[in-house]
Amino acid sequence: MKSHLLLKCRLLLFFILSSLTAVQAQSEILKGQVVDAATKSPLSEVQIRGGASQVVQTDLQGNFSLEVSAFPISLQITREGYLSQTRVFETNKQPVHIELLAIDTAGTLADVVTIGYGTTLKKFITGSIATISAKDFQKAPVTNAEELIANKIPGLQITPSSGQPGAGSSMLIRGGASISASNNPLIIIDGVALEGWNPNGPGMLSQLNPNDIETFTVLKDAAAAAIYGSRASNGVIIITTKKGKLNDKLHVDFSTNNSVSTLIKRESVLTAGQYKEVITSNNLTPTFAIGSASTDWQKEIYQNAFATDNNISLSGGIKKLPYRFSVGYLNQDGVLKTGNYKRVTGLLNLSPKLLKGALKLNLSIKASYEKQKIADQASIANAIAFDPTQPVYDPENTDFDGYFQYAKYATNPALAIANPVSMLMQQQNTSQGFRSTGNFQLDYAFPFISGLHFNVNTGYDASKYQSYYFSPATYFPLNVQGGAKNDNDPASKVSNTFLETYLNYTKLFTKIDSRLNVTGGYSYNNYLTTNYFYPGYDAKGEQLAGSEPAYPFDKPSHSIISYFGRLFYAFKDKYLLTATIRDDGSSRFAPKYRWGVFPSVSLAWKIKEEGFLKDNEALSDLKLRLSYGITGQQDGIGNYVPISVYTSGGAMYQYNIGGLPMICLIQALTTLI
Repeated sequence: MKSHLLLKCRLLLFFILSSLTAVQAQSEILKGQVVDAATKSPLSEVQIRGGASQVVQTDLQGNFSLEVSAFPISLQITREGYLSQTRVFETNKQPVHIELLAIDTAGTLADVVTIGYGTTLKKFITGSIATISAKDFQKAPVTNAEELIANKIPGLQITPSSGQPGAGSSMLIRGGASISASNNPLIIIDGVALEGWNPNGPGMLSQLNPNDIETFTVLKDAAAAAIYGSRASNGVIIITTKKGKLNDKLHVDFSTNNSVSTLIKRESVLTAGQYKEVITSNNLTPTFAIGSASTDWQKEIYQNAFATDNNISLSGGIKKLPYRFSVGYLNQDGVLKTGNYKRVTGLLNLSPKLLKGALKLNLSIKASYEKQKIADQASIANAIAFDPTQPVYDPENTDFDGYFQYAKYATNPALAIANPVSMLMQQQNTSQGFRSTGNFQLDYAFPFISGLHFNVNTGYDASKYQSYYFSPATYFPLNVQGGAKNDNDPASKVSNTFLETYLNYTKLFTKIDSRLNVTGGYSYNNYLTTNYFYPGYDAKGEQLAGSEPAYPFDKPSHSIISYFGRLFYAFKDKYLLTATIRDDGSSRFAPKYRWGVFPSVSLAWKIKEEGFLKDNEALSDLKLRLSYGITGQQDGIGNYVPISVYTSGGAMYQYNIGGLPMICLIQALTTLI
């Protein structure tokens, strides 16, 4: 009996061992290493997916170990900042060596989208974000950066402010958000947030050479933009410029575009003959005597406008130092005579990787010089309204430099219409400015904690502008005061600085097929403008009475301190959650209302990844999104509105003491919520 039981136990043990041996024979362990294709440095945080439940992540040395039930097997290899790969392994040949190509080395941004304080893979977007890259820009030659994406992004409306050369455009994302404040989006160029929107002159993006731009990313909804808090109510536009590629050879690119612009259509007005016929047939008595000339005033003020745009760039990589340097020159005439815009731009981008790729540095410096000759656009209305029977020039009219003018109104020119040609030729109105933006960014991957990064971004936005105006004493509208001469040098200076720092942690949980991405940081922005005031002068340089300014200059400033955070969670890479929060403190608001919290949350379901649609070739992608967010507004609000102000009162606020009026001070306090 005892020997029979022992036999049974031996048989049972044999079957168990045989089963284990069979199982072991059916599954194998695939081991390997993933490295950067350019630097050959090991890559951590790389996701290796062999199936729905076969997911592992590389360690700090880039090594991975994946249990494989059968060969061949198809592996999906992904990592943020690198091009995704799909590799098929027929047999278990040890060790497996995989090289990933970085996005900046590959020269494509198809997989990566720039968001607030970082980047993400396109498939993980949960908010309303649109990205357009250089290959999709407008193909026609453009002189302003915003023209590159005109009519390219749904929900983004770009409207030129005028036909003046160098003029900017207004941009609306999903319509206006304010009646009285600014409706312009926040513009961020390579991590530098711009301030100082002036669509009537050279635009905010005029300093940018369109040939230097790599991508535009538009954060449309509150969930995507709330990470920027009190500056994001009108949406956010993030611009990245082109950079060099690691270990790349020298590339020299030169382009020149030359064009001629002409006015397509002019206003329909009466000719000199038609003008006379209307007066005689209706027995009218004109205010001004009819002349004998036949002048097409619109023809006299318009011209065919020539423009030349020339650009040269040098890019490549010297060992571990990718670089790109570019210079651009634009000279553009306006269709309105005397109008002209000149721009010289320069850009330097350096983006080395040190410590085997753990330390990434980015230095970006941009500079531009702009000079604008401003043609008086009021001459357009005058050309439409001016008497076509009057000549452009009247040699006998020496008081007005030989231009025809209604001389009998010389003592009160406002009662007459000025000669539109003289308005262009007798006025010199120029402005010029120098602007530079730059930043230095550092991203360090901690070697002792896989997935933890520390990022610092600091920089500046500085500019100086000056203006000059001159009209002679013979200029009809200003002949009473003897012309004008104003040389405002400088007219204004801007010095904005910022510091942003944050920690980012990413973690892949292979056992539950989930990934986590957490960001937390601090931001400080200081904005300082100096405005200069000057007295007015006539053409001889003599100061005009009563033109002395109360102050030679003022220096308005404001600052913003912020704390922000973002959490991203993905389950099976098809159920996505993103939550952000920002706490903004702005000096523009009263202390009681200085801080504001701006949260957001968004959910996404990648329906295309479900089994019932995954193999459906009719759909390239299908995603359901739901989002909620709060954004704020502070642009267009005065820097010192909530501060108590003392002003001198008028005659109604006085009383007599000893026979003399005593002026009282009136206190006005405005609180802005």
